[in-house]
Amino acid sequence: MPPQPVTPPHEKVRLVLELLRKRITLSQAAQQAGVSPQAVANWRRQFVSAGHESLQPHARHTKGADRERQLLNEIALLKAALGEAHLALRQHRGEFARRPGLGSYRPGALRSPLL
Repeated sequence: MPPQPVTPPHEKVRLVLELLRKRITLSQAAQQAGVSPQAVANWRRQFVSAGHESLQPHARHTKGADRERQLLNEIALLKAALGEAHLALRQHRGEFARRPGLGSYRPGALRSPLL
């Protein structure tokens, strides 16, 4: 079976609106678009579903808000991990400086001059 032609979104909207206004039948819309009646039925379902979702409270920003919440939680976890790593490093540096023979420890003193 050959693939169905790609119908531009504005043409899909026009056909679905005509279909919803009952100016054309499902078969007529499919014939005009050169696609199967099932394809037009899918466009109609998607169109109505999207309209229904957009009328729900806070539906317009739900996906974005969920993603933002997820990212803010991730940032909080990363900040906490960074803080713990910083404290562990400070503790490690303090212990290292207190070891015998290492009293002259300075941050960066052990780095290679090439770095």
